[in-house]
Amino acid sequence: MRPTRWALLVLVLSGSARAQDAPPTAAFPAEPEPAVAPNAAPPPPAPTPPLVPPPAPAWPAPRLSWSGAPAPDGRRGDPPERRWYGGEVLATDAASLTLGAGGAAVPALWVPAIAGYMVGAPLVHLFEGHPGKCLGSFGLRLSPLAILAVGLAAASSPEDEQFLSDGQAAALVAAAVSIPIVMVVDAAAIAWEDTEPSPGIRARPSIIVTDSAVAATLSGTF
Repeated sequence: MRPTRWALLVLVLSGSARAQDAPPTAAFPAEPEPAVAPNAAPPPPAPTPPLVPPPAPAWPAPRLSWSGAPAPDGRRGDPPERRWYGGEVLATDAASLTLGAGGAAVPALWVPAIAGYMVGAPLVHLFEGHPGKCLGSFGLRLSPLAILAVGLAAASSPEDEQFLSDGQAAALVAAAVSIPIVMVVDAAAIAWEDTEPSPGIRARPSIIVTDSAVAATLSGTF
């Protein structure tokens, strides 16, 4: 029985020696958990995918369709229309006359009154896109001044007790009377322009017949 005990003792000793000779196993440290800030904002929500509308149902193939010819434009080929903008000319002249009437009490008002009479209506023509009529209106408004200048030059000098001679008074009256005449002529004869005629009514009917519906349309310009 002794040889058996020695054999067991040898096996135990050899097992412990092998365990001591084995290299130690390296221990890997555990990964640290990510630190979380105490007041960290929550992550933004995921973007909402865009809503795609379902495709529109296809219109059934027509079994019968008819489209009429467009009606002819009755205004095509007509002469240009005449448009009158003399109201704007009369408005500027009325303002000038009002200032001139106040010039009897306040002489300083004569300056804007004369300036409005000379350039007010010509500027209206210019803003309407007619530079030629602007020059014509300005030249027409110079005529009262020309009448006054010629009359004063041709008239004789006043006598000692007269402020104006008879010829000078006549020239002044003629110039004063010609001013409203010039205003009326400018508004009634010059303040006109040609414009394109407005398009007439054009219509085009159409009818579409399908297996499930009948559609009638009317298109055009009205």
